[in-house]
Amino acid sequence: MRILMPLSVLMFIMYVVPCYCYENISPYNVDYVVIKVIQKIKFEAKNTKEIEVFSYIPQEDFFQKIISIEADQNFTIVKDEFGNKMLKFTPEKNEIKITTILEIKRRKSIPNNISFPFKSDFTFLNSSFPLVFGYGNDFQKFGKIAQWIYANIEYDERYGDKILSAQQVFEKRKGVCDEFSTLFIAFLRKLGYQASYEIGYAFDKKDFRAHSWVRIYGKNITDIDPTWCQMPVDALHIKFASLPHAMFNETKIIAKGNNPEVIIYPQEIKFEIIEYKESPLV
Repeated sequence: MRILMPLSVLMFIMYVVPCYCYENISPYNVDYVVIKVIQKIKFEAKNTKEIEVFSYIPQEDFFQKIISIEADQNFTIVKDEFGNKMLKFTPEKNEIKITTILEIKRRKSIPNNISFPFKSDFTFLNSSFPLVFGYGNDFQKFGKIAQWIYANIEYDERYGDKILSAQQVFEKRKGVCDEFSTLFIAFLRKLGYQASYEIGYAFDKKDFRAHSWVRIYGKNITDIDPTWCQMPVDALHIKFASLPHAMFNETKIIAKGNNPEVIIYPQEIKFEIIEYKESPLV
């Protein structure tokens, strides 16, 4: 893609290239993994006096710990407005390679002392919200909602390039992981819970793919994957960001100059599982 813009260029691209297929792994049973994530960024720039490249990386949180991170060019660590870490480069060449090794544990519920205020429209649910969702303890409520969405929303890859509101998802009853998460968050907001989109990658029994799930900020931090009706979420979910919306792109380039011209290629991401442990949920 070629872009010609005055003064500055701001562009985001996300792309995934699976590296390995692990046919013997049952992802739902994986509760610990050590994994290497390799990101490759490639771009071309002309007529630029200054260029900066930003890339999201796997995040650290209660369940995810970075063991090491390195790149073939100098970088500094910065944060976006929601506290997600990014690597910032003033590149000397037009290719960047980032290698991160991290360990991830199954995302079991843990006590919560933080919040993630997020405004989402749930007024359309006033006349159609199943009252049964409001009964029981937190986990029972979350489970009922996740099961309802899993049973009533059809996964349809034709919606992969669309952005639907929660009301549109509720009416169409179709979508991909973003739509499942969008509707799930609307149900949660209706019940008074705060929630965020967890954006990253997950293993779907064949390879890793771009994926989103939901983090709930109640008395406990609870991660649930409404697309796969999974609670708690397995350790093969790799988080790159927590966001109040599903619009996410891993790479950002800002270029300044006299009519700068930028060509950016899809970022390649490969995953190598170094170690994993399975422990079936009872």
